[in-house]
This record gives sequence, structure tokens and C-alpha cells, in this order.
Amino acid sequence: MARYAQRTHSVRLDLKPEQALGEVTAEETDKLLNHRGQILLITEEAADPLLEAQIEAFQTALKKTATLNLAAVERLKPLDPLLRTMNPGGPPYLPEELLEAVKKHPQADAVVSFVGLPIGKTAELEAWKQKGGKVVAIFNTSATRPINGAMERHLVDLAIVAREEAPAPDASPPRSARALFDRYYLVLRPR
Repeated sequence: MARYAQRTHSVRLDLKPEQALGEVTAEETDKLLNHRGQILLITEEAADPLLEAQIEAFQTALKKTATLNLAAVERLKPLDPLLRTMNPGGPPYLPEELLEAVKKHPQADAVVSFVGLPIGKTAELEAWKQKGGKVVAIFNTSATRPINGAMERHLVDLAIVAREEAPAPDASPPRSARALFDRYYLVLRPR
């Protein structure tokens, strides 16, 4: 009987674009808050390695600022995969969960969501924003139409979206986190 050795091959992920996303999100949030404030970070309970790299880079970049603090990290329960397929491009959690997280942390000056933002059911979030709160949301999509609608209603102060086009394969390597970020993502602001 022949013996077969089972080998596991680890896949190496290029986390540099994700780390650049986290770092630049922290820089943009710092500018948005005029270099001071408390941040409520929103992510998923069981995040994948790419999302975890974004969060870790964001937190590391925040520590470099002397005036921004992480008030809390809320890990929202992800939606059932079937529900996700019914709402492509939507947030991977129930809108009520985000609203509960915001209520739990009234000291937060900004909500930074690495898992998008619900476009509907926003009255409570709008009321929080009227008290001066800011919203930064990273959307894992290049479809900006619903995002632009949220920005027109001033629900989102800063949105980060994936670029539609992939970078050219022969492009020279970026020299900074910002250059790498600009290769893969866009920053959108309300008009």
C-alpha cells in the first residue's frame, strides 16, 4: 500500500493594498476630525485576513496621531450568506446593529466602518450626525450610485470605494502607502 503525504500549501496574500487602505483611512479620518476626537470602529465578528490587515493598519496609524483615540471597536454579526446574495453591495450586517453600536458609544466623534454602511433605515444615524458626528465608510464595491445618494443626504462624510479598473500589470511599484492606496481605491466626499 502506497503512502501519500498530505501537504498543505499556504497561500500568500499580498496584504500591502489592505494595509495601505487602513493607513490612509486613518489619515483621512484625522483630517476630517481636524486632528482630534474619539473613533468608533465598525467591523465584522469573524473577519477575514484582508479585513483584519486593514483594521490593524488603521489602529497602528491612529496610534501615531497624538490626538485621535479609539473609543471602541464593535464587531457586528455578519448576515447569513443567502441574505448577502439578495443585497449585493449592501452592508454585511443588519442596519439595527450599527445603530445600536452608535448608541452604545455616544462619546464617539466619528464612526469608521470597514464594512460599508446601510443606506436605508438611517433616521437615528442622521440624528446622531446632527449632533456633530462624522461617518467614514469603506465600501467593497465600485458602484458609487447608492453611495453618492448617501453623500448627498450628508449621511457619509467620507467614502472609500474600490476603483473599477485594475492597475496595469506593468505599473511600477508604488513608493508610499498613499500611492498604493491611490492605485486601488478612491476617496469620495460630499459636494
